[in-house]
Amino acid sequence: MWMNRTLGKVMMLASARRGWHQASEAANETKRLEGKAALVTDASSGLGRAMAIALARAGADVALVARSQEELESAKEEVSGLGRRVRPPGGA
Repeated sequence: MWMNRTLGKVMMLASARRGWHQASEAANETKRLEGKAALVTDASSGLGRAMAIALARAGADVALVARSQEELESAKEEVSGLGRRVRPPGGA
């Protein structure tokens, strides 16, 4: 349910052609996902990357999966820069 709300915010703003940064502003303020973890596929670009960052801003630790290792490293650095833990896929 929480992921649907966050995804909805990202998609609404993407379709309105505004920056995805604004999509997670409401989630930033409350850290509603503190202590939660999320798995994001295709996290190296586009909506997957935007979702990973929105979830991190909302307080979740994230596990990122993508085909492009180089772009995935960039996404990991950005999520880590938000003070969130980038978890390996599968737990741990």
